[in-house]
Amino acid sequence: MKNRYLYKLGCMMLVGSMLMSTAPVAYASSLQTELQKEAESNKEGSQTETSQPETSQSETPATETETSQPETKPELETRQTETAAAETETNASQTGDTDASKEDGTSDSDKKDDGSDKKDGDKKPDGDSKDDKNKKDNADDKNSQKGDIQKPDDESEQVDHSDAAADYASNIIAGNSVYLGELSSEYGISFDEEFEKTMDKIEADYKEFLDKPEDFLAENWQDVLAVYVMKYGQDAGIKMDKSCRDDLEQIFFLMNVRSNSAILRKLEKIQKEEVSETEGRSAETEKAAEAEESTETEKATDAEESTETEKAADAEESTETKKVAETDAKEYRALSVQDYIALYGADEEQTAILEKYTSTKCRQLCAIVTASKGFVRSEAGSDVSEERVSIVAAACSLIGKVGYFWGGKSYAIGWDDSWGSPMTVSAEGSKSSGTVRSYGLDCSGFVAWSYYNGLGGKDAGIGNHTTTQWNASEMVDSQSAKPGDLVFYHPASAGDDNHVGIVVGVNDNGSLLVVHCSSSQNGVMTGEAWSAGFQYVRSPLGLE
Repeated sequence: MKNRYLYKLGCMMLVGSMLMSTAPVAYASSLQTELQKEAESNKEGSQTETSQPETSQSETPATETETSQPETKPELETRQTETAAAETETNASQTGDTDASKEDGTSDSDKKDDGSDKKDGDKKPDGDSKDDKNKKDNADDKNSQKGDIQKPDDESEQVDHSDAAADYASNIIAGNSVYLGELSSEYGISFDEEFEKTMDKIEADYKEFLDKPEDFLAENWQDVLAVYVMKYGQDAGIKMDKSCRDDLEQIFFLMNVRSNSAILRKLEKIQKEEVSETEGRSAETEKAAEAEESTETEKATDAEESTETEKAADAEESTETKKVAETDAKEYRALSVQDYIALYGADEEQTAILEKYTSTKCRQLCAIVTASKGFVRSEAGSDVSEERVSIVAAACSLIGKVGYFWGGKSYAIGWDDSWGSPMTVSAEGSKSSGTVRSYGLDCSGFVAWSYYNGLGGKDAGIGNHTTTQWNASEMVDSQSAKPGDLVFYHPASAGDDNHVGIVVGVNDNGSLLVVHCSSSQNGVMTGEAWSAGFQYVRSPLGLE
């Protein structure tokens, strides 16, 4: 800029020297004034040029500034919502892919999981270790699902059976001694380990006399046991083993009668007489009341009584017809202890024994200890499918025998020889990861094994992970739950941070009895659903 001023000044001086017509002093004065004006003008232009970038240079910064402008609130909320939805969809897809990789299509040896690619556990989520998003997701899942396992009136607190509460310092499997002890102390009964074989032999003997033995299902083993205890029970205790087979078989034949037998006709006659006696007592009461009324009222009452008598006769005939139809449809009839009392009579003490050994608690303990379909069927009831009975029997067969192992799976039919062998927990996500423990099952692996064995090599589509088991079932109310249904700690969004078990039955207080492979107790055990921490009950879609 300075050189340009000097150049102009030089040019002007040269011109001035050539133009001798102008006085030197006047010219110098005018030149100085002109230069000052130009300098001031150039100074202002220089300042403007410094503070305002040229047009060609300002276009790019203007674009960058526009790009970096913060989004408006609606735009930001929309983008955040889309991002969250995408993340949720991605997570769900990843979970589904993981679970899908665990389905059938591998050999039995391959399905014995070492935890490397079938990670699963029953770890209950620790709120302090989850971010706000996970907490919100879990809360939303709970709000969207009905928590149908309600707290029983006689329960005070829940016990955490998840991996978070496990004490992995101990590797001892807690056996089923607690159930054996309770059955022995309260009922004076103990069962031989192979007592189920004795039951099977008695049933086989009975089937020999049936026209359609393939249709026979022993439905009243609990009633048979109660009669046996009443007849042969001793204060020292009752040992149920093969030595009691003959006496037990006689009672079994007595309590399972042919539909056309004289015993059944006698029972029906007794029941008919009991109904008549009840109606007679009711009629006598009515007549005593009628005697106090006017003659006209008596006539009206007599007419009404005649009509009622006719109706009662018609109802009785209908009932008898129905009984005959049911008898014709079924080759045999299983008698209950109430039927036994009606046929053979029982005093007050004997009746108390029969009722005690057919109580809910005794039925459940016998089913748990023996894992026999006969006792499980007696506990489940006649409206439960044989598939469900078989699943519960299989589940009960592992109580106190198999330890917990994070990521442990098995598709062996019967006992898996790898159980109890020392193995490294290779699945991540547990406090036991990387340690050496006796191989066993995790919660969903136990459920899968029970289904696979109960259904003869099928799993009703539930898979071997808590997520697939949740997705393959539907929510039911706890009052509608049946043996074989599943119970969960959390919805499927919890992933590995979940726990699952199988419904065994219902206690007298209305609470569900479940069997599950507990991490904190290191093995398969039973307990009430709510007190064990379960919140949801679901029925598998592929199970009757």
